[in-house]
Amino acid sequence: MPCTHGKTRQEAIANGEEVIEMYLEAWQAEGETIPQPSKL
Repeated sequence: MPCTHGKTRQEAIANGEEVIEMYLEAWQAEGETIPQPSKL
């Protein structure tokens, strides 16, 4: 399972971005709609 940890802040951010890209690609491959951004 991918993670968002890293030895530096920049590495953790890059890892997090990679995870987001993986989820988006998986949703598209499965024909799922990608959720719209929302505020917390």
